[in-house]
Amino acid sequence: MNPNRNNPRQHHHRHPGGSQIVATVSIAMVLVVLGIVALTSLVAERVTADLRAGMGMVVVVDELAGDGAADTLSQTLKNAPYTGTLKYVSAAEVNAQWQSQLGDQELTDLFPFQAEYDLKVKSGWSSADSLQAIAARLKEMTAVYDVKVQTDIARNVNRTISTVTMVLIVVATALLLISFVLIYNTVGMAIHARRLVIHTMQYVGARPGFIRRPFVFRSVLSGVIAGVIASALLASLLVWVRNINAGIFEAIGWPSACVVFALLTASGAIIGAIATALAVNKYLRRSYENVSR
Repeated sequence: MNPNRNNPRQHHHRHPGGSQIVATVSIAMVLVVLGIVALTSLVAERVTADLRAGMGMVVVVDELAGDGAADTLSQTLKNAPYTGTLKYVSAAEVNAQWQSQLGDQELTDLFPFQAEYDLKVKSGWSSADSLQAIAARLKEMTAVYDVKVQTDIARNVNRTISTVTMVLIVVATALLLISFVLIYNTVGMAIHARRLVIHTMQYVGARPGFIRRPFVFRSVLSGVIAGVIASALLASLLVWVRNINAGIFEAIGWPSACVVFALLTASGAIIGAIATALAVNKYLRRSYENVSR
């Protein structure tokens, strides 16, 4: 007969350790998904910056305006706080562009085009309202014949960006809650297995901090280990992505990825410490009758 078969103490020591390993691996998987969300947000931020850099308008110059008014317009656009890039296109260049697209020399000769400025605004001015406000001010200038604003594109881009950002925030919050619950339940199982020992320590005068410390330390260590495992898996994923699509990898880069890895590891440790402290405090507040059940 196995002498340890009916020894509950042996089972109590074995069970928490096994659950701790399972919890560490589970938290690592949650952190992997959370890391993918974080890395995806970096790519989305880069794409957002590129899209917003393309937002702007075409300012058509009035040929009847004098040289002074044209110079004033040029200086205004160059020195404006919203100007990202500015390109002047002469009337001859505009006619040539339309002729190449239409393939009709007579049409462009009959309706000659005017010179224009291709204005791309900075990202902070890329909303539809900002573009319309800029266009309204420019239309008041003497040298401006018309302003063609990309408001529909701006609205669609900003709406898409807001939706993607909200989805990423919701997913990240859900994953953090899942990891919190995993740690909380795992620690609760470990404490339940040692509940009588904990109550005995309280009975002989052990302070709550002394009882809580080993549990918190173990959970912090598990969180760090889970973060390291998740970081290693994500680094391998990034190497694979670099071989498949270098553009996506360049949007992230190793420096930003390392920051994500460090935040994941810190998150695992912090969530572990908070969840464990709450779980231990729950048992420390129980009476002996409730603890022994």
